[in-house]
Amino acid sequence: MLLDGGTLNGVRILEESTVKMIMSDQLPETASYQEGMGHGLAGQVNLETGEYSWGGAASTNFWIDPSTQMIIICYAQLMPSDHSYAYAFNDIVKRALVNE
Repeated sequence: MLLDGGTLNGVRILEESTVKMIMSDQLPETASYQEGMGHGLAGQVNLETGEYSWGGAASTNFWIDPSTQMIIICYAQLMPSDHSYAYAFNDIVKRALVNE
């Protein structure tokens, strides 16, 4: 639904402008977050690639890449959280599926 501008199966769920706000940096220029990263309304945004993502408890992560129309979800359920597994999974999937 986010990759389709707010529609799901032809039904509008969110306005396209809302989706853009969710998936684009909302921080003021004076804010510091992470180098090269911004923060949308519900997750972080890679300022270089436009990839939108978030990680949660138990090593869960998701990535939404508008440039490839790809969503990668990794729910490892590992406590204490160790997101390195999810980032490795993300890299493996991208290398296998995306021709760069």
